[in-house]
Amino acid sequence: MGSYPPETGGHGTGITVCRREAATGALVETGSCALPAPSWVQWHPSPPLVYAASEIDHGAVGVIDVAPNGTPRLIDQWSTGGANPCHLALSPDARALFAANYSSGSVAAFALSKDGSITQRVAVSRHRGSGSNPQRQEAPHPHLVVPARSTVAVVDLGTDEIRTYRSDELSSDTPHVTSTLPAGCGPRQLVRDPARPGVAYAVAELSGQLLRLDEPEPGTFLVRAAVPASQRGGENLPAQLTLSGDGRFAYLSNRGPDTIAVFDITTATPTMVGEYALDAACPRHFAIADSALYAAAQLGDAITAFDIDPVTGARTHRAPPLPRGDTHLHRPTTPRPPDTRSYPCLTPRPQTARPRNVPTTSSSS
Repeated sequence: MGSYPPETGGHGTGITVCRREAATGALVETGSCALPAPSWVQWHPSPPLVYAASEIDHGAVGVIDVAPNGTPRLIDQWSTGGANPCHLALSPDARALFAANYSSGSVAAFALSKDGSITQRVAVSRHRGSGSNPQRQEAPHPHLVVPARSTVAVVDLGTDEIRTYRSDELSSDTPHVTSTLPAGCGPRQLVRDPARPGVAYAVAELSGQLLRLDEPEPGTFLVRAAVPASQRGGENLPAQLTLSGDGRFAYLSNRGPDTIAVFDITTATPTMVGEYALDAACPRHFAIADSALYAAAQLGDAITAFDIDPVTGARTHRAPPLPRGDTHLHRPTTPRPPDTRSYPCLTPRPQTARPRNVPTTSSSS
């Protein structure tokens, strides 16, 4: 798990490793290491190697070795060539790593050796443009990278676009295909449906929607349906999207309502079948392990968990309380005063600004 340390406005230590107890679902902390603002962590397919994006002005990727006893250690660090990287992704063959530099509007590509070590930064592609929202879309803001066998799709929240490059031409600033999404929707994430080739889903953060997309040709995305991400009132900034292993359900976190919404995606239009309160503020990310969902509540300094019924997709009951630990990892036993600060993503971040100046916790599957 990653969390913002005090020097970047949070209450965490950086990277924390936990062991999951299979019988109870409880998380037991095994070790931690300091790292500036690791807002996204990505396992290499051959553990114990982990990559972490340091969401700071001079963005970096940290390479972390996790010992057999669960103790993490920073062993290498590379510049992303941009500001505030917020996402990392591996190519299908695990020989390339990509970083989305949110504030500087660029995407970096790194070559990896067979053992997962970074050998060089091979490209930095810079986006141009803006969107209709003057606070959030004043410039390009790549938010997520989706590598495939021959293409690399980049979701740009600032320009309402999905820009797709051929895998061998990311050094060019001109994408192979540009798919334009509804104005002002602010796309944050893109997930292809493994059960239905040619179908994908996008999280529209600024319009608070889940988009169902068709992909008739690799990298060409067309909107076929758009549904609200939450049925609760008030402002909503949906964040993390994960599909069930059987392709029947989509799980989406909502910041504002502070819920996890569940959608049936077996038809052309996603249908919400449940929405569950987390009792912790700003669920920025979550991960599903077996039948348990673990949500990282950024403003709640907590990891909350509940069980999922694999047949209905619904929440069955709350998992046992997580063991007491550092406040960035588990809910404190002594409540903090009410947090009156705004959600960090509502505040535009100039290139020279410090990353989200609030406590945060994020996790990776």
